[in-house]
Parts: sequence; C-alpha cells; structure tokens
Amino acid sequence: MMARTLLMARLLSLEAFGEFSFGLLVSSSFNMLNCLGLQIILQRDLPIMILRHHEKSGAILLSQCLIVSSVSGCFIFLVIFIANILTLEIPTKFMLIGLLHGLVQQIFLIATTESRSRGQPTRYSLQYLARSSGIIVVGGLIASATGSAFLTLVAETSVVIITIHRLLVSVYRNASIKFTHALHLAIRKLPNIQWKASIWLFLASSTTFLMFNIDRWIASHTFNKEDFGLYTFAGTILIVGQMIQSLINTTVFPMLVRRNATFGKVHTYFLSLKISGILFCAWAVLSIAIWLIMNYGFIHIFPKYQNIQALLPYFMVTASFRIAGIWSSFLIITGNNIQLFTLKMFTITFSIILWIFYIHFFHTNIISLGNLAVFSGVLSISDYLVTMATSWQTTFRKQPQTL
Repeated sequence: MMARTLLMARLLSLEAFGEFSFGLLVSSSFNMLNCLGLQIILQRDLPIMILRHHEKSGAILLSQCLIVSSVSGCFIFLVIFIANILTLEIPTKFMLIGLLHGLVQQIFLIATTESRSRGQPTRYSLQYLARSSGIIVVGGLIASATGSAFLTLVAETSVVIITIHRLLVSVYRNASIKFTHALHLAIRKLPNIQWKASIWLFLASSTTFLMFNIDRWIASHTFNKEDFGLYTFAGTILIVGQMIQSLINTTVFPMLVRRNATFGKVHTYFLSLKISGILFCAWAVLSIAIWLIMNYGFIHIFPKYQNIQALLPYFMVTASFRIAGIWSSFLIITGNNIQLFTLKMFTITFSIILWIFYIHFFHTNIISLGNLAVFSGVLSISDYLVTMATSWQTTFRKQPQTL
C-alpha cells in the first residue's frame, strides 16, 4: 500500500495527510487485536485442517474469528462513544472511522487466510490486488475531489466492504457449508476455543504491535498534525518493509507450519534461518534504490516533505530487521507462545532503557523526529536478536535424560 500513501501525500495537504495517517494508525491498532489471538490460531491451524480434509471445521474456526472481531469492534466503539459523552479529549471522528476501517481490513485478512492456507499464492495475490487497486482508485478520486482525509477513509472502507463480501462467498462455497450454518456452529462452539493459547498469542501480538507503532502514537500525541504528517511520510519506508514482510509471511507461515508438522523443529529452524538471510540480502539491494528515489526524486515530487531526509537512514536499518524478522512466527509455530510474550515485554523494557540512555547522553530535546526514529530502530533490532537467539535455544537445547 505504499502507492496509496504516496498518492495521499501528494493529493492531501500536510495537515490533512496527518489526519489521514492518524486514521490509519487507529486502523492498524485495531488489527493488532488479531481477534484476541484467535486469528493467529486460524493462520496456524487452517493449513493443517485443509491438509487433513477438515474444511468445515476450518470454516467454523474462520467464522469464530469473524464473530470475535465484530464483537471487539462494537465494544471499542461503545468505549469511544462513552468517552466522548464524558467530554474526554478524544478525536472522535477519526477514531471511529479508523476503527471501522480497521475492522473491515481485519475481516479481509481473515477471509484471505483460506487462500493462503490452501497454498494458492496466485489467488491470494489477485485478492490483494483487487482490494489495493480499488482503494487507490476510489480513495484517490475522493481525495483529489474533496481534499478531505475523513471522506477518503470512508471511501477506502466502502471498497473493502464490497471486496470482503465476494471473498466470504467463495470461502464458504469452497468449504461446502452455508454461511448461516457455519455461523450457528461457530457461536455454539465458542466455549471450546483454546482461549488460553489464544490470549497468550494476543498478548504476544499486542507487544509486537506496540514495538512497531509506539513511536507513531508518541508522535501523534506530541507533534502537531504537520509534523506528524512528516514523520509518517518518512516512515513510508517502514510501510514498504511491513508490506513486504506481510506478503512474505502469508506464504512462509503456512509453509513453516507444514515443515514443522512433517520434518520437525530442527528442519523448520534451518529453513527459517535461510529465509531470514535471503530477506536481509534482498532488502540490502532494494533499499539502495528506495533511498535514491526518496532522497532525490521526492524532493521534486513532494517538496513539502523535503525535511525528512535526515530520517531516512534510520528507517532503512529498521525496515531491514523487520522484514527479516520471522522468528516470532517460528516461536508461535513451535508452541512457545508464553515465552514469546515474555520476550516481547523484555525487549520493550530493554529498548526503552537503552533509548533513555541515548537521549540522556547525546541529546537535550527528549522528543524529536530523529529521536523517535532511533527509538523505532532500537526496538526492531532488539526484537530480531532476542527472538532469533531464543529460537536457537529452544531448538537445540538438550532435553533432560530420563532413567
């Protein structure tokens, strides 16, 4: 979705782009819920269910994700509404449209889990392309005609709603089960969900999201809309990185699940190590082209964003560790959910301490664009190193011998 971000930066004013970016931040924050961890279980278990021809059970699990996601969205909507009544200082309009935007995006991800789990990357790519092209065309037209960040977010949300309707029809048709029947069984079997594992996965994914987005939340509450727009635009590199990582993970995660189920943990570890190394090398080559484009070409195309050049090196390094960071997926697949949450909390705490040390000894202005970029990098590097080391340790540690 980098093209969408660049298009909006071009069409919207700097202030409106800041508002648009805040709406997307709320949207991605809702996606962090991952249906309280159930979406991760769906990604982990659906490939195996399909492999074993338990497709109706997979459709029921997918329906449970839809239910939990929708209920979570309604609950958060109610919280925002009550907070607004109590006159708390919450930007209600962009919070609510961002929430709805995030809900439909999450439903899209849930629906496309089916094509990914079937090992059909071409079909998934076409689904992703249909959503992305619709968002760019319709959102671009609305942004150009109105200059309104709010109406642009409404347009994007409408496009995704139309897309997911078509997707869900094909999902239940392929599973040979009616939507209403699957929904009824899903509600009845909600108590049977592995809620303990789901909650731990939710906590782990929440901390991962916090690591990747805490700098933007700080920026949204510290800087004015123009500066927040600048910081978000500089972070376009991270959007590229996360998009690449997400696309790769949609294929890699089911593949690692199958490898672990067939050959065991050691083979899965070495495959993960190989993939991570390839991603590092590929990004190193790609980042040179991206840096040249952003450092020189964008000055002429986006003159109002030329002050971001100093931030680019920080975000380049950060993106490399995010793209290659598949070790969290490895730990989830191998059943180390609780340990993963502990690692994420340790990484966040360690990175905050390290950042404070950096601020204290090298800078006087605590909150600045550059300092936040450094903080983002520290979080990503620490996360990669800690999860990689733990993956090695859990794979090759010696088991106690029994008499």
